[in-house]
Amino acid sequence: MKIDKSNPWHWMALFASSCLLLLALPYRLTKPRRPKKAIVVFYGHTLNSHLRTLYTYWLNRPDVDVYFLSFDHKKTTRQLRSAGYRVLDGLSFRDLAKLTRASVFFSSHGLHHFVLLRMLTSMKFIDLFHSPLAYKGFDASDFKHLHPSDEVWVSSRGVRKMYIHKYGFDAGKVKVTGCARVEDIWRYTKQRKAIMKTHGLDPAKKTILVAPTWKQDNRHRSIVPFGLTLAEFMQCILSIAREDNIQVIFRAHLNSGDSEQFQNAKNIHIMPYSQYPNTEEFLAISDVLINDWSSIAMDFLVTNRPIVYLDVKPPFAKGFSAPPEYRAGAVVKDQQELVAALRQAVYQPVEYQEKYKNRIIQTKELAFGDTLDGKTLERCDHRLDLLLNR
Repeated sequence: MKIDKSNPWHWMALFASSCLLLLALPYRLTKPRRPKKAIVVFYGHTLNSHLRTLYTYWLNRPDVDVYFLSFDHKKTTRQLRSAGYRVLDGLSFRDLAKLTRASVFFSSHGLHHFVLLRMLTSMKFIDLFHSPLAYKGFDASDFKHLHPSDEVWVSSRGVRKMYIHKYGFDAGKVKVTGCARVEDIWRYTKQRKAIMKTHGLDPAKKTILVAPTWKQDNRHRSIVPFGLTLAEFMQCILSIAREDNIQVIFRAHLNSGDSEQFQNAKNIHIMPYSQYPNTEEFLAISDVLINDWSSIAMDFLVTNRPIVYLDVKPPFAKGFSAPPEYRAGAVVKDQQELVAALRQAVYQPVEYQEKYKNRIIQTKELAFGDTLDGKTLERCDHRLDLLLNR
């Protein structure tokens, strides 16, 4: 669950969960020093991105029990349990007692009140940022609460340097593993037809994914560019179609709730995160990505397919992590440039990628370095082994 600081219920839930957690802490004394199956816990807004990839991968490890931790009982907990996931409810004393006996705690968006476990136990805490590299700028103050983590897993040596020199992390804690969700994107690419049919999409059509970032630091920002309505923007994209051979997926960011008000139309599919949580599937099945400043562009790079960037004002208060020159494709300033870039991206993808080859190589190198070798999960396995045997 994403914490909404303006929502009184969220504060009440945090307080109630904190009290229950403190009451449950003595149960950690029942944890064997060398358990036959160590408890590994994942915590984030929901079970997505690297969290889901590693959760699914380690379900098959005989020496660990994996769980996702949630304290959104009415929504996230019930939905995930009904889908067969193993979930610890942060508002359940029984589940929190099990949590206290965990060996390793992975988080993607900080710890919130579960920082109590870091303060009062020997549990190992690992930070997994939800993207290999963001455009949004950060400084050390944004990550100060994560500095005490035992380890921070990042996607490349370039990102590691950024975490150390810009964000203030201890060099010994920042480990290069690669980007776990990449393994899912590659796996889903082989299942394209089946995934398309599951979501009611036509496998025979070219698929354009529109995935803008959310309002970020600019609350008045529109997620639709160039002063257009969503309908006008979609028709602009569809205008390049030859014989009705294009379909568009509009998929706003997790934090952009306003996308749910939009309606499907012919060849236009509104697929918000709240209803379609598996982002990796949509990256795997799309032929072209239209993006502004969303970090999803970094993930899409591993498909080796075209990206078109909307040149809109960046909604960041602290500048950039990856500067604007790390936009690995055409940067379009208006509808006319968008149509021209899309025509080449859709119908001449090889030529399009060659045109922006240098930028693609530069961006991939910063985001992934030498970790696109298919061995990311092996490296994560190795690091978990080390953590469990400390």
